[in-house]
Amino acid sequence: MVIPNKTALRHEAPSIAKGKLEIISGWKDIATYLQKGVRTVQRYEREIGLPIRRPAGGSAGSVMATKAELDGWVAASPIREAFQLPQTPVDNTTPLREFRRHLSELHRLREETAELRAAIRKSLELLQTNLRYALPEQDQTRGCPSEPRRVAEVLAFPERKEKVM
Repeated sequence: MVIPNKTALRHEAPSIAKGKLEIISGWKDIATYLQKGVRTVQRYEREIGLPIRRPAGGSAGSVMATKAELDGWVAASPIREAFQLPQTPVDNTTPLREFRRHLSELHRLREETAELRAAIRKSLELLQTNLRYALPEQDQTRGCPSEPRRVAEVLAFPERKEKVM
């Protein structure tokens, strides 16, 4: 591994002009040469075209780059930013409208669920009250095996059909 002088890193003439082809191998060495982190260098390769080569054409595994290519890429990066095409504006109206519709449906369902829970709670209380009046007052946990249990007469619930909007 060759660690360059930090001040001379980008100010030297490309190493190919000196007649030597210096190759850097491995993500860690490339990141050190560019004075960046390994993940940053990998992101640069993936997103903005850092010139990385893979032996035997593999998509993963060992990587290498030449100092000349890296220096050229660093020197050309302001040009790359100047010619970056503007992104086309995204039409968010349809997904936003659908999201708002789903959100209002969610609120409606929450209200309906709260009303149903309240109705179930009232029905349960009424059932418990009816069972207390209909069953004889005895210890319900033990029960007397000699006496048959009476079936409670449960009051009918009023039918309420309300439309929830």
